[in-house]
Amino acid sequence: MTPKLLLISLFISGVFCSCSLDNKSEQNNDMEKLKHSEKKILVKAQVINPKTFTRQILSNGTVNAQRKAKLVFNVNENIEKILVKNGQRVQAEDVLLLLNNFKLKLSYNEAKNHLQKAQIDLRDILLAYNPNYSDTSDIPLQVLNTAKGRSGYNDAIIALQKAKYNLSQTKIKAPFGGIISDIQAKEQNNSKDYKFFAYLIDNSRMDIEFSVLESELDLISTNGMVIVKPYAFPQKQFEGKISEINPSVDEHGMIKVKASVYNPNYDLIDGMNVEVLVKKEVSEQLVVPKQTVLLRQNKKVVFTLKNDSVANWVYVKTTYENSENFAISEGLNKGDTVIVSNNFNLGHEVVVKAQIIDG
Repeated sequence: MTPKLLLISLFISGVFCSCSLDNKSEQNNDMEKLKHSEKKILVKAQVINPKTFTRQILSNGTVNAQRKAKLVFNVNENIEKILVKNGQRVQAEDVLLLLNNFKLKLSYNEAKNHLQKAQIDLRDILLAYNPNYSDTSDIPLQVLNTAKGRSGYNDAIIALQKAKYNLSQTKIKAPFGGIISDIQAKEQNNSKDYKFFAYLIDNSRMDIEFSVLESELDLISTNGMVIVKPYAFPQKQFEGKISEINPSVDEHGMIKVKASVYNPNYDLIDGMNVEVLVKKEVSEQLVVPKQTVLLRQNKKVVFTLKNDSVANWVYVKTTYENSENFAISEGLNKGDTVIVSNNFNLGHEVVVKAQIIDG
């Protein structure tokens, strides 16, 4: 290579080296400018202190009425009148249906007549035993029982009771207050054509049946609080308490749980599907909002505020999680100030402008 070409080559190499050094210098300067830029990143921060953390389980459940009666026919007669319809609210002892009672009323009157005749026969037998008796207390018990049997008195009493009961069954009454559902019968048909008349549901208080994982058993206890949200009315929610925990685990590793919920406006319907949220409070936890915790390099990170204006990168570990918060077990201390907003693009030791908010 000639001296002239060598000089040109050295000059070009020097220019490239100079440019490379200048680029690195500019990048370093850019990082420094980011850390100390006059246009600081605006963030919100809050001081953390131990407080109660609410643990949560989310499950699907089914609504069942605590009282549900299947109204059946106890005598076979023609259906004369149905006095209610599906969805109708009734009170205890309201008459819901009438059967034709002509035959059964005749049977009842016949039973009364048979009893009167048996009473006369009983008196005749007792008079024959002792013409001077004043009441049955003067008659030996064994003699009295024998006389009742021979006169047909005992059978007449039973027949009258049966006739009275059958006659009463021509009216189906509400055993308690509630709402009518699933009417099966129709007027002018015989009651024997139907397995039952209808259901009566007391929906003032409902049972919510749901399942939890075996590993979540420590979160549930009798009288523990639940929040119930119907899928049909997602804007509504109901508070209830756990009433039963089935003491066995099924083949899927699930435990059946039942909660009791008041239903004052009758929004919950028997058989309805709902979302169930179980809550349990744990005291003395360092609690931060979920958006505070970021995932960097497969580790959980929180930015704390140092010297009131510098973002400080801290690795943390969490114990509990719910829909809104994390409970921190390692990495933070009581009294630390954590950045809770606009933290996604922050870096370590970046200068910020912080607004302290209540935790």
